[in-house]
Amino acid sequence: MKASTLGFGLVLFLGGFALGYFAGRGGGFATQPPWAPPPPASAPAAAPAQALPAGQPVVGYLDQVDGKTVISVAGGGDVRMAGWAGCADASQALSKVEVLVDNGPKTTAALSLPRHDVAVSLGRPDFENSGWAASFPATGVKIGSHRLAARATCANGVSGVLPAFTLIVH
Repeated sequence: MKASTLGFGLVLFLGGFALGYFAGRGGGFATQPPWAPPPPASAPAAAPAQALPAGQPVVGYLDQVDGKTVISVAGGGDVRMAGWAGCADASQALSKVEVLVDNGPKTTAALSLPRHDVAVSLGRPDFENSGWAASFPATGVKIGSHRLAARATCANGVSGVLPAFTLIVH
């Protein structure tokens, strides 16, 4: 097998598969020539984790729909909502999320839905499955505007109400 070196350090292996160049004085062999665009930058470093709000034993939010904190439904239609919740004390698991309409319990949510975004954002691997979802028929809810919230409860009985949305039944 023969090798040819061209003026600027290009090496072509005849009869072989490799084409490359020498990188710098006495440097190693590289496969990207100096005239090629630079390789893509590595992924940016992850942002530092956000701190949990101080003094809150339970944290979480209802997810917005189309960037709005209002859910509108026809009387008798289904109210669908989702969010995430977790216990500030990492040793405590979330045991229940109740959906509240005007501060009264309406239904219990399904728990342990994947929320990788929350776990990464807060730097809490235990929040990886902090998602929840619930639905209930608006039957029996009076036409008009109502407070829609969720109460999250940890295994040790500690609970907290997540920030509320507005439910409009028309």
